[in-house]
Amino acid sequence: MKKRKDCFFGLHFDFHANEHTEGIGSEFDGAVLERILREVKPDFVQCDTKGHPGYSSYPTKVGVPAPNIAKDTLREWRNITEKYQVALYAHYSGILEERAAKDHPEWTAKEADGKPTKAMSTFGEYADRLLIPQLKELALEYRLDGAWVDGECWALPFDWSENAKNAYRKATGKEPPAENKVIVNVEAGGHGANASGEVDEAYADYAAFLRQDFFRYVKHYVDEVKKVAPAFEITSNWMNSPQMPDDVCVTDYISGDYAPDNSVNSARFAGRVISEARRTWDLMAWGFRVRNYEVKTLVQLCQEAAAVVMLGGGFQLYNRQSPVNTVQDEWAIPVWAELAKFCRARQAFCHRALPVHDAAVLYSTKAFYHKKTSLFGTWGNEYPADTQGLLFSALDNGYSTEILLTHNALKRDLSEYSVIAVGNAGAIEEELKNALVEYARCGGHLVVAGPDAIPLFADAVKDVGFSFSDEKVQFSVAANNAEYNLVCPHGKFAGRKEGQWLRVAVGEGKMTFVPFALGTQYDGARSAALRDYANEVFFTPDRKVYVSGSHYVECALMRKDGTDYIHLLNLAGEHNNAAACTFDEIPPLTDIEVTYALPARPKKVIRLPENRPVDFTYKDNKLHFTVDRLEIHSAFQIVSEKK
Repeated sequence: MKKRKDCFFGLHFDFHANEHTEGIGSEFDGAVLERILREVKPDFVQCDTKGHPGYSSYPTKVGVPAPNIAKDTLREWRNITEKYQVALYAHYSGILEERAAKDHPEWTAKEADGKPTKAMSTFGEYADRLLIPQLKELALEYRLDGAWVDGECWALPFDWSENAKNAYRKATGKEPPAENKVIVNVEAGGHGANASGEVDEAYADYAAFLRQDFFRYVKHYVDEVKKVAPAFEITSNWMNSPQMPDDVCVTDYISGDYAPDNSVNSARFAGRVISEARRTWDLMAWGFRVRNYEVKTLVQLCQEAAAVVMLGGGFQLYNRQSPVNTVQDEWAIPVWAELAKFCRARQAFCHRALPVHDAAVLYSTKAFYHKKTSLFGTWGNEYPADTQGLLFSALDNGYSTEILLTHNALKRDLSEYSVIAVGNAGAIEEELKNALVEYARCGGHLVVAGPDAIPLFADAVKDVGFSFSDEKVQFSVAANNAEYNLVCPHGKFAGRKEGQWLRVAVGEGKMTFVPFALGTQYDGARSAALRDYANEVFFTPDRKVYVSGSHYVECALMRKDGTDYIHLLNLAGEHNNAAACTFDEIPPLTDIEVTYALPARPKKVIRLPENRPVDFTYKDNKLHFTVDRLEIHSAFQIVSEKK
């Protein structure tokens, strides 16, 4: 069986058994599963063991089994996947556990009024009494290869249990914040703010403590299971992702199921954040639309898959498992097989590739948690959406753009980036701010976009005054080191006209200030004018890759085994249309112009996966070629003379 690091394409199935789920496995047909493994040929499969309702879908000796299990289908899944040498992972719900909450309210996280939630407390006995013993059961009794633990960081609410508060007192010597200052919303993860709308300082400190204990909780159950099953590989869903960008490494791999409806955009953002960890990772696409449970088409799924694999990650597809039979959409197996072929054709030059630094958008950990009204997740402040929008504004202008996390920014040579953008962050790590300013002074281009972020960097430029009011942002320039003197409405794009941004010379480089939250606006209300404005803001003559001809083409400059690849993804089609449940046509893009700055003429350029030579020109240290037609995804291998 392959280890997770060697897995590229997988299938995920689950059905979240509840108290009304009867007859599990009564019509199970192993031949269907064998057909899937023969035709789709996945590296791994994930199947149901326990969902959010808390009922196990197999006859567990540890937890609560679903009623009237007719057949132990988990053993069948294991026996058949072993026969085909395919790794088998458990879909297992962790923090979100409704049956355990009912049976053991003392294990739960508590609301401010003391009422139990549907989520487990990291300070209670759940991990030691149920989660760890059951994962050991899956590893030892059922010989599974690992677990994809669902319902974790995104489901963790604020915990006002006595266990949590006492642990806080013991660790800090401080009292937890007054509960009457906190509004708790379990469904959204819990949030709190005082009457002025500012997150209470004591509340923020308590929230940070709860987050750290979540990291301890995950490490604890991973370590304990590995004591008896060292080869059992575990992830906690959405750890080390846009929903939790901390520099924490306690799982074997990183994974998450991106948005089932706005899937391509979710993959574009999440993939770039997760790939920053430089660890084994994959993303899961939903194979159907939730609203009407309509299975997605092959074209739709290929576009979603390409958005992930071109960034170096593995890809898995989620389909519905049948409690009674094997899978609910057996008719779609040929679609899954064709999707697998699409991915496999790209595996050799995509999997585990790393980005070549060009443009980057910062994702600061401090900014992520600043004034955040939830523990984890992309809700609770506007910064994640702002960062996503800023990323898209660069990608839609043909920039090969990474997400740059705090801990990586502090370790890397930032001079390798042609432009780095900071979104509307209300706070930033001081060391990181200094590194970014130094990057600009040494010749880089630093973009600061948003009225909350500008004051953080105002002291980095001389002879420029900044003033803010509810109505406008004003920059006053006392020297000739700036392109514009600007007064514009506060907080919004006022249309295309001169004076909508300020570019200031800083040492050998420059800083560009945008007086409104460009990322937030682009994420929520895109327009051609705002996109073109963003292109002016980001512009730098030092970028490595230039792509033009369509704003529907996305570029990613990647490197694998010393060879550079320029990936192009066609973003046309209706993936942005909430009303389009499925679609089976993506208009091809034509006459895409690609320019790549290279110090020496390459030996050849090869289009992949077609393995077809591409005509090109080389002049003034720039490689240029034209892509006549782009269906969904192609990569262009730059073969040097040494190759």
